[in-house]
Amino acid sequence: MIEFNEQTIAFLVAAAAAIWKWIESRQTSAELQQTQDFFDPEGRVDTPPANTPRRSYQMSASVREYLMAGHTEQERAELEKQIDAAEASGRIEYTISWSGGYYRIQYGQIVGGSR
Repeated sequence: MIEFNEQTIAFLVAAAAAIWKWIESRQTSAELQQTQDFFDPEGRVDTPPANTPRRSYQMSASVREYLMAGHTEQERAELEKQIDAAEASGRIEYTISWSGGYYRIQYGQIVGGSR
């Protein structure tokens, strides 16, 4: 029979901690792979993993400011509305338009357009 002395208990605690870390690392690896797949331009993952910060794929204030430059107040309001709707729906690639042209947006950055 196994004797539960200090050494045996210490071994069991160490083994449990090692198993816990192994399980945790496998989960972290899976989450990392999901995030990498999301940001891969050739990937087909359109929804960000839950642990991915929104700021990494939504439009920053400075990009919004740049995009709004030269537009009338009415156009700005319409563009803001389209950006907010696209980001609220979780889209990472979308096109916003106004009467004089359009912008293509990907991961919160302007990647194309026409004026």
